Amino acid sequence: MDNYYLPNGKKIDIDGCVMAVLSSEEFPMHFFDTETGNVCVIDSMEALADLAMKTMHSRRYLEITHFDESDYKDIVKDFLDDIIATMGGQSLYDKLNRILIEKGWKSFLVELEKDADGWIHAWSQYIQDEGYDQSVSWLMDIPNVKVIEKFEGCEDCEICKVVKEGNENHGDLAEAFAKQNAKNKLNEKN
Repeated sequence: MDNYYLPNGKKIDIDGCVMAVLSSEEFPMHFFDTETGNVCVIDSMEALADLAMKTMHSRRYLEITHFDESDYKDIVKDFLDDIIATMGGQSLYDKLNRILIEKGWKSFLVELEKDADGWIHAWSQYIQDEGYDQSVSWLMDIPNVKVIEKFEGCEDCEICKVVKEGNENHGDLAEAFAKQNAKNKLNEKN
């Protein structure tokens, strides 16, 4: 697991950044605090005006860019082509593609919710991953703020130990995966 830090050592709220990127409405707006790493949620025009007055000559708070209609349409199309086309079958692909073309991405998601095979869960993971990638890209491109990325992993996972050591070749990772599986099975028995 990667964590992100400001130059002053403060940990960045990456989950708040992802939530901001995935927001598709005008309000709430989300601003990144370049001094604390927090995400500020502004839920009204009055709150936005108040923030603007307090920080008029400061670059401390930066609005987090969120996905717009075009982004969502492209991401849904990629999900359709990458996931549904390869794992969902041709008839599901054709049905969802027709809905996307005729009614748009929101109707596509409504139809995905109705699907008994649970494709909405695959979508949820897919869009979270897209939001995470966009958040990291946005953070790394903030002018005059050098964001530090650190792999911290989990507590005692064999795979994380290998990645922390920088031994990420296939053999070492496969061995670590096997060790972790054995450890998990032992824990399940106890």
